Amino acid sequence: MRHSVIGMTTLFAAALFVAGWLSVDHLNMGQARVNGLHPAKQTPKTLSAVVDSQTLDVIEADLIKRDYLKAFEELRALEAEYPENAEVKAWLGYTHQQLQDYGQALLYYQDALRYDAEKVSVWMQTGKVWLALGQPEQAVTHYQQAVKKWPDDAALVSAMADAYRQNRQIDASRLAYERAIALDHNYAPAYYGLGRLYENAVDYSQATRYYQKVIEKAPNTSDYAPYAKQAQVGLDRLKSGH
Repeated sequence: MRHSVIGMTTLFAAALFVAGWLSVDHLNMGQARVNGLHPAKQTPKTLSAVVDSQTLDVIEADLIKRDYLKAFEELRALEAEYPENAEVKAWLGYTHQQLQDYGQALLYYQDALRYDAEKVSVWMQTGKVWLALGQPEQAVTHYQQAVKKWPDDAALVSAMADAYRQNRQIDASRLAYERAIALDHNYAPAYYGLGRLYENAVDYSQATRYYQKVIEKAPNTSDYAPYAKQAQVGLDRLKSGH
């Protein structure tokens, strides 16, 4: 039985989670629709429709095991067979990104967008690569494109706010975090982002308020627990005299 596109999306997101992408400045990996291969707009022939399911199982397993070199070789074989498939390009971009070969990652992501400009995940991942390269202005541009296509996802809007913050666009960052919270009142990473903004602005009262909100919204059992730990570090820092 072949995989559904959504099934591939979920497994790809799981691979990202196992790979350790959950950090205080990145999207929660539970947001599979953002971080996986976005199912809303696909190329005419998706991989799940044209590729044997066993082949996909092997690639997905390699990604989850973080065996990126092996996954890369398998994806290159698929690329030879389906040279204009945006999903293959996106997955190859991801493997290069995990190998910290950012130049090649950008080239593959650009190819993916050339074949399917509606792939929200690829706009977002390209932004992540630009941040890794220390180019937050470029990152902001790509996050903005992603948010234009998917304006109502709190995780994506919060990630754009992170990029704004790293680009020192403080007002834009604050507004984006607030927008993320308006979209999802329980989205702890956005509260954490506001806490950092206000701490950096030496508004310790507001910083304390938002760090406390993170802990309230992110109990130890939640996917957001790492944010709560960082928020507690922030609170301890403020209590000790900043």
